[in-house]
Amino acid sequence: MKQKRIFFILLGIAIFLIPCLALCDTNVSGNQSGTWSLANSPYFVIGDVTIPSGSSLVIEPGVLIEVQGYFIINAEGYITAQGTVSDSIKFYGQGTTTWKGIRLEDEINQNDFMYCRISNTSDTNGYGIHSVGARVIIMNCFFDDHRKAVNFSAMGDENPSYMEISDSKISNCEQCGIIITENSNVLIDNCEITHCGQGTTYWPGIQLSIQTSSGECNPTITNNHIHHNDKQGITLANLYNYGEMAPHVENNVIEYNLTGVYLYNGQGYYKNNEICNNFIAGDPDSGAGVMLYGSGTNGTFVQNEVAFNFCGFYCINNATSNLGDLGNLNTNDDGENNIHDNIDGTGTTFSVYNGSSLDMKAENNSWDSDNYTEIAATIIDGNDNPSYGIVDFDPIYIGVAQDPQIEVAACNLIGNLPNPFTHSTTISFAIGSQAHVSIEIFNLKCQRIKTLPSTSLNKGTHSVAWNGKDDTDQEVPSGIYFYNLKVNNEVTNTGKCVLIR
Repeated sequence: MKQKRIFFILLGIAIFLIPCLALCDTNVSGNQSGTWSLANSPYFVIGDVTIPSGSSLVIEPGVLIEVQGYFIINAEGYITAQGTVSDSIKFYGQGTTTWKGIRLEDEINQNDFMYCRISNTSDTNGYGIHSVGARVIIMNCFFDDHRKAVNFSAMGDENPSYMEISDSKISNCEQCGIIITENSNVLIDNCEITHCGQGTTYWPGIQLSIQTSSGECNPTITNNHIHHNDKQGITLANLYNYGEMAPHVENNVIEYNLTGVYLYNGQGYYKNNEICNNFIAGDPDSGAGVMLYGSGTNGTFVQNEVAFNFCGFYCINNATSNLGDLGNLNTNDDGENNIHDNIDGTGTTFSVYNGSSLDMKAENNSWDSDNYTEIAATIIDGNDNPSYGIVDFDPIYIGVAQDPQIEVAACNLIGNLPNPFTHSTTISFAIGSQAHVSIEIFNLKCQRIKTLPSTSLNKGTHSVAWNGKDDTDQEVPSGIYFYNLKVNNEVTNTGKCVLIR
């Protein structure tokens, strides 16, 4: 009897506590710091929130942040919002309410967002996350229903803070998914960007922007799936032909957009991307795999698949680009693009349309045919209109079989640690047999800055350190660097490291 009485007492307490726990919410506005805990979740934002300079706000896994009006979360200090796979952190507007998003301003301390979902912001200058020169890492996050989802801005900053978004998804934006404004210290890696540019104006999945005469914008965009955006996949918008806009764009799948990649007075290095199926059925003004516009445009394209668009490369208004040039000593621009099946709505094949007055190098590529006359029939250039430049596509690429007497040892690149690093990082790798190994390090302009000592190594795991200096023993600036691992003089692996000083 006593046990039954205790059971019913505990049951009554539990019944009383359950509705109380459900009402455990917290109203927040004004200055905030410390911890937003799961125990006090959800947090109702009832006014603008500021994390003061020198302060931090930690948000625990599973916390819900509901913004109940047209308010902003402004971090003059920094935010650490690290959810988990099972307990993500959610930022959203109440019902159909839109809000002004999260603004980050701390250039010293790193902001971290992991396993967060950030939804339904709408403001002329607001975003899901807007980093204004602030250090930020965004990983495994989901952005949906925004005007613009993410902005990495560093206007007027010659040495901008490192900003990264990786392993994340952006969907359903009226304008662009990610905009990068005058910032060369940005990495976009392994993200899915889709259903952006849903408004009437031309905003892409990813946009690069230069707004001042001294600005530069040379980010790294790798391993992303950029698809089904209503306008362009990637746009380089250097409207006034100001400073250098030369991103490193590699290993992306860019498909089912109105246009794949649009260079407006842009440059850059584009390697091993799949740029396919970019057109809107029934829209004759759509369909360029790569659109080249303006006298400042001159990109380099290597080992890309450009196929099933209305037109492979569409070049006008004094633009040009390098699709392959065997006439120089640079081996990083040797073409090997596969350009095929770019057929418009009338059934006409357009591999390259060069309506620019400048000539274009397009040597050492694969086309719809290996017959020169048939290839020429798919190219519009000075042979069709004397005011157009000539497209030089001779020779064509037929592939090169490896000499069987040259043995390349099996190699596995383990990577470099720490990464990011401040002073030194160690590159580790394993080889399957004795081999001669060397490592070359390049900046974002594909300039080799350092060759680490080469040596003959036995089978096994090895490590080589890089101290962040170039071949003249000068410290290189903060930024993203790539390294080639060469085994028996053959490049077998490429890695990426981030230096933060």
